[in-house]
Amino acid sequence: MQKIILSLAVLLSSNSIFAQTIDVSSPDGKIVLNVNDEGKPSYKINFAGESIIKTSRLGMAFKDTMPFSDGFTISASQKESANEVWQLPWGERKNVTDYHNELLVTFAASDKADAKKFRVRFRLFNDGVGFRYEVPKPKDLDQV
Repeated sequence: MQKIILSLAVLLSSNSIFAQTIDVSSPDGKIVLNVNDEGKPSYKINFAGESIIKTSRLGMAFKDTMPFSDGFTISASQKESANEVWQLPWGERKNVTDYHNELLVTFAASDKADAKKFRVRFRLFNDGVGFRYEVPKPKDLDQV
């Protein structure tokens, strides 16, 4: 009985059990992005079923404060899509098609005493992927 209780305690304390994984694909489905928080926030990208970017860490390091990386888990996510045409005032083409799927992932420090958060906004187009970090102003930093 003690072995069963000990095994359950080890399993429940393991980070990998609570790890989250979120997938999003390009509109044509050929590009697939996978974001997870197993141990450390990371992402990977496949194209037509083959890995083109292997598991890569997400996060930021700062000069005067702790990094935004280890100990952060996915606290929220949101998916959106766009399929619209807008016009350029000049250039080679007048009309530009914006056709993408978007995933916005919020990472929060797993230590509840630490209120640090950052978000990563991924956009998948049929011909590529882009992403950007969004950081709310932390209380202990003047600038990010």
